[in-house]
Amino acid sequence: MDEFHRILRPNGIVALTTRSRQFLDVCEALKQQNVTGYAKAMSEIFGDFDAARERYDRGEFVHSNIDGVSGGGAMNASFYGETFIPEEYARTAYAEKFHLETFLYDPARQTHPIMVFSKKSDV
Repeated sequence: MDEFHRILRPNGIVALTTRSRQFLDVCEALKQQNVTGYAKAMSEIFGDFDAARERYDRGEFVHSNIDGVSGGGAMNASFYGETFIPEEYARTAYAEKFHLETFLYDPARQTHPIMVFSKKSDV
């Protein structure tokens, strides 16, 4: 977010996607299936899915970069993984530099929540 702040003009916007809380259920359900590769890694993304859901529900940033989900190659675990950002976190964590214009998520229409931020002009 610091880099977006640096490169955006005042009042500029940035749109980002994140994983939904419901995707935690999808990942956990993969444990019951005979999956391999990325799906297997997603089934193991959290050792305790209930704890991950509780963190999300408390408005915390939830992230995992375990082997298999970090992308590999240039997309290594130092910056790449699977991230679940609740609306409350998006609204407050970046409030010094950004205004959360909208947090769009309709599970009937999309798989990823979309966050639209505008850079505050007075920062």
